[in-house]
Amino acid sequence: MTGPKSKAPAERFHASTVLVLEENRGTRQALRDVLLGMGFAAVYQAADGRTGLMEVAAHEPSLILVDYRLPKLDGLSFTEQLRRDGSLGNNGVPVILMAHSVDAELVVAARDAGVTEIVMKPISIQVLVRRLLHILSKARPLVRGGGYIGPDRRRKGERRAKERRGETEVTPTNTISERRQRPTRRGGQRRTPSRKDAPSFDE
Repeated sequence: MTGPKSKAPAERFHASTVLVLEENRGTRQALRDVLLGMGFAAVYQAADGRTGLMEVAAHEPSLILVDYRLPKLDGLSFTEQLRRDGSLGNNGVPVILMAHSVDAELVVAARDAGVTEIVMKPISIQVLVRRLLHILSKARPLVRGGGYIGPDRRRKGERRAKERRGETEVTPTNTISERRQRPTRRGGQRRTPSRKDAPSFDE
């Protein structure tokens, strides 16, 4: 009998569910179709962050894809509330933030909010598959301390060294295109994203 760590990629997807938080209905449906095509057991959807929190409580998804720009509760605020809500049985669920433009400021803010990974929009299917497999095969524990609640952000070598010392210091192609473009809510046109995908927090 094989254990969870020996599962093939397709088996990991078949055993997992996803919640997609995206205001744009066309993009939301496109992501749903792609994820179901990958073999995920179920894909739940919400158009805003507040509804997203209710979907988490109702379905307890294996992972979450959340857009940075969401009405009512943006992607970072959604993640912060998720991490701090002790009533949710799976508030440590991995969260992938989707954003059109990623800079150092956003990376830091996302880490502090408890985001697990960032991907750039329009999303490369190949990049999305890599990130999903990485998250599902190398789950990071949820840690609390110093005002931070989220996935352990230390690199594997650093974590092992601290564990040996008995320390518990806490420290985070094809594309899926949007069907309708809209300006950001911060008054202005979108910044043109870099061709390079957002770095993984583990890289």
